Amino acid sequence: MLYLISGNDTEKSRKRFREILNSFQPEAGRPGAGSNINIFKINSDNFSAVEFNEFPKSQGLFSKKYLVACDNLLENEDAEKIIGEKIDEISESENIFVFLENSSSDTLKKLEKTAKKTETFKKEKKEEKRNSGFNIFSLSDALGEGDRKKLWVVYQKALRAGLEADFDVFWKFAWQLKMMMIAKASGERAEKAIAKLGIKPFVLTKARQYAKNYSEDGLKRLFGELMQIYHDVRRGKGDYELDVEKFVLNLPQKA
Repeated sequence: MLYLISGNDTEKSRKRFREILNSFQPEAGRPGAGSNINIFKINSDNFSAVEFNEFPKSQGLFSKKYLVACDNLLENEDAEKIIGEKIDEISESENIFVFLENSSSDTLKKLEKTAKKTETFKKEKKEEKRNSGFNIFSLSDALGEGDRKKLWVVYQKALRAGLEADFDVFWKFAWQLKMMMIAKASGERAEKAIAKLGIKPFVLTKARQYAKNYSEDGLKRLFGELMQIYHDVRRGKGDYELDVEKFVLNLPQKA
């Protein structure tokens, strides 16, 4: 089953995306629709081809269905190719796929034709011009610079611009830390990682520059703290927006 939410009004489309996901979450202390569903959240940064290929046909041991929340996956070239090849399989799956896409492509047109339900949110030209301008890469740049105050300011701007702490900010931080750890490493293992991930020279050069602001142990510790947030939230013991802000505020000037 395939649902598609699209359009250039990112604030309204993302809000609708969250509403749909929340409708499948059981209320605290009481079973609900979500009690029979495992929810997997995937974006262009944490996309795994191996994992995604299993979703159309897989089901959990203790749940009837999967809900696969796909956040702007078409930004990832590998993801777009796989989705294009599996659209029919996705639409016919017993599992639920909810796509949020804010850009246009041929694959998006295929999703629109195949989706059981499509919702499109478009800005008027004046509104689009007024609300545009936030650069999501300013998050990863501020983290790379190791400037706690600047990072906190940029994080607040991101939230005000309608970005989500989990889908947008968290995985952008994780991606930047991973790039810096790879840049900090050396030898054959590092070269294999660079080749496997297809890291472009510009990205690698920038990561190497930012990696000078951190020690290798410091990067590993920060990445571990982020992953702890991920696991805590999945166990119902955390909140992305608050925990990511704590992560920012606890960032050492030189990790």
